[in-house]
Amino acid sequence: MKPGLLYSLLRDAFRLLTYSPVALLRQRRALHGALKAWNGHHLFTFPYMCVGGAEQIHADILAAIADRSPLVLICSYNEDRSFEERFRSSADVVEVNLLVNHPFTRRAAGRVIAKRLNAAPAPTLLSSLTDTFFDLLPLLQEHVRAYHLQHAFLFQPDGNTQQKRWMTRFHRVNRFIFYSGQAMRDWERFMRANGIPCDREETFAVLPNAVWRFHEPQQHDRPGVLFVGRQSPVKRLELFLEIADRLERESPRRFRFSVAGYDAIGNHPHVTFHGRVGDPERLSAIYSAHDIVVQTSTLEGYPVVIMEAMAHGLAVISTPVGDVPNQVTAEFALLNSAVDAATVVRESAAFIRGLEQDQDRLLRMRRSAYDHARKAYDPEAFRARYRAFLGVTSGNA
Repeated sequence: MKPGLLYSLLRDAFRLLTYSPVALLRQRRALHGALKAWNGHHLFTFPYMCVGGAEQIHADILAAIADRSPLVLICSYNEDRSFEERFRSSADVVEVNLLVNHPFTRRAAGRVIAKRLNAAPAPTLLSSLTDTFFDLLPLLQEHVRAYHLQHAFLFQPDGNTQQKRWMTRFHRVNRFIFYSGQAMRDWERFMRANGIPCDREETFAVLPNAVWRFHEPQQHDRPGVLFVGRQSPVKRLELFLEIADRLERESPRRFRFSVAGYDAIGNHPHVTFHGRVGDPERLSAIYSAHDIVVQTSTLEGYPVVIMEAMAHGLAVISTPVGDVPNQVTAEFALLNSAVDAATVVRESAAFIRGLEQDQDRLLRMRRSAYDHARKAYDPEAFRARYRAFLGVTSGNA
């Protein structure tokens, strides 16, 4: 038996044993009620409402077309629900994570959703990071516009297992959306390597992201060095903590180190842990209190964290992953020469030490970062791009 099939069978067995019939019935009723009330314009399938770069982009898209009363189906579970209020302020949100994953209900749920989409005169289905979207595709009539938003992606000829599971249905996707040019190019390589026809102009769309809060650089007595990230192994918080430990040993109390997105980990008394930060104003204040952002990831598209940090006048230190090398310049960013742990720790510590010793350069970089963000990440441009792409104009709200 193939390992993937065995995993699928075990996962279904777990769901059979643990999913509450009462909860399934409750979600079924909620889904039917929401579909009946839906106006037939825009339906989204998203995985979570937690704090994260992807979820922030999803919330921003919903806010851009809130006047069209979109319907959002949340298809996976995460105990962190920090973005729930933002989602619900722009859309009707229904959690269907049990219903669309249970082996006895997922097909019926898919048929119900597809039937409602097919009955609408000009509906749009947009998804990101959900299997539910690809389960729906074979059930949709041609007039249903289907868009898939892909965040970070790295082409791996012997990997990309999830994407290979989906690819037989790629032909039904009207457009793949990216905010990272590098992710788009890697996705194109993946498709061509697997014999899937694609045309860059017709198959893909690149829609840059936005930042919604800007604050000019503030000077501080001691340089503040910040790490922001969701709790994921690819973010490699442990490397940032190693960098902080090294610099604190070499130059005690010369720097201020902070982490947003994680509770306190290990013995690092010189690091301030802010935990999960769902309040945008609080996160903005954290950015403003620092001078340098450090990104240590092994995989990214173009991180929202870097965009937000620049919008608050922080210089950038980052691994050369995803679209980061194409989006930043030496005027405000320093990139590691490789992504291996030893290189990232050694070079990032040296970068931070060098900027602390040349305060004029640090201030120039921070000002350049802020000026670049002001031009590149304008929220009104983001709103206009998505409204145009999704067929929304001021006159048809």
